[in-house]
Amino acid sequence: MSGSGTSAAATTGEPLIPAPPGPHLTANKTTEQTEKWTKLNALQQLYNEGFITQVEYRDRKSQIIDAITGTTTTTKSKARPVLPPVEVVSKPPPDFSDIKEEKALKHHFDPVTRLWSTSTVKVKIDSTPFAVGGLRKCYYLKDLSTHAEGPQTIIEQPRRGKDGNSKNNKSKGDKNKDKGDVGNPAPIMLSEAPVTPDGGDGSASVSEVYVAKISIDPFEDREVYFADVAMQIYSKLFAQKFNVYHPPKRIDFVKAWLLELVERKDSPLCGVERYIDGPYRKHNNNFGYVSEDERNTPQAFSHFTYEASDHQMLVCDIQGVGDLYTDPQIHTVNMDDTRWLGKGDLGPRGIHKFLATHQCNAICRYLRLPSINAKQVDVGTVPSSMYMKHHHVDVVRIERYTPSNMPGQDPRQPLLQQHQRHTTPGMNDASRDKGRPNQGCRV
Repeated sequence: MSGSGTSAAATTGEPLIPAPPGPHLTANKTTEQTEKWTKLNALQQLYNEGFITQVEYRDRKSQIIDAITGTTTTTKSKARPVLPPVEVVSKPPPDFSDIKEEKALKHHFDPVTRLWSTSTVKVKIDSTPFAVGGLRKCYYLKDLSTHAEGPQTIIEQPRRGKDGNSKNNKSKGDKNKDKGDVGNPAPIMLSEAPVTPDGGDGSASVSEVYVAKISIDPFEDREVYFADVAMQIYSKLFAQKFNVYHPPKRIDFVKAWLLELVERKDSPLCGVERYIDGPYRKHNNNFGYVSEDERNTPQAFSHFTYEASDHQMLVCDIQGVGDLYTDPQIHTVNMDDTRWLGKGDLGPRGIHKFLATHQCNAICRYLRLPSINAKQVDVGTVPSSMYMKHHHVDVVRIERYTPSNMPGQDPRQPLLQQHQRHTTPGMNDASRDKGRPNQGCRV
């Protein structure tokens, strides 16, 4: 209250919000601090608009402030126990011959039937995470039951003319120098590479290494894991439809599935996907953020999903290596009383946030998408023709992902009921700017 000498934060036990970064910081440090400050403001908006609870807001705000100040804050929240710090070792894939194998159940989602299939596999998981974010720990994993996930598909890049420009992918003065859009980009791996045998010493090559993403919070709602995998599979389906129209650059999402570690206490779940080797970049998020590079392909894809779904959903939070993406978020229009694709599904509000900051580019125009605040000058990746041959994009029909309309018995239910806990669910990582350190580790 004014004149009391005591702040509202002190009264409620919430951590004080630090001042924005000042000019005394280095350029890199200032950028990092500014990004965290932006996350804090976005978190405040999510709370003000009712997307997250007070407990979720307080807990996540504490994490961000700790990252800004380098200190540890405490709150009066009793929703979660205090967790010990997690050791993180930045390292290459380990020698898996020294790691004990374990049995697990592999749950795979079919976006057409909306059914989960289950098989028994054997895996080896490193004991130390190679990356940790606010909500996920990432471990190297090897699947001993899989010898190939399918052929490796390398997309041949367009041949260059004498002037160094692509013959079918014109680049005009890309001021952000996005190497993913101009120059001679590396080949794009559109499907998972085959797993090759060990080199004899038990070491693993990058092509056969997977990432296991395990929640830091042992009380994480198990439904979150299923929603995350379903989102990635649905996004992969949209990517395939996007490629049908022959955009300048083809895209894909890494195949994802769930593992249930049945030999561990409480049979924890973890999301699994192939390890992506290379520089990891985030292009947009689920609350209107667009990276400074603002590449044409990721932005056009998000816009495409809104039109291809007949304005029923929008795929955002596009990030990955090159144009091989991971960890997306989908906003849906018909949320009713639930967010069927996690708390990061901000519904119409999230879609509006994207459309408010989107600027249609040459690829949007090529796909004949309705123009939204179109750029005045074509930069970056530009198709060889003004418009595609198709008169419009076809609608992709995706039925709502809920147990009530799943064909037959929902195979998730025994898993969810077996491990049901009566706790307040923690804030889903998708409900805020989900920047992560590298390799798609959810933070």
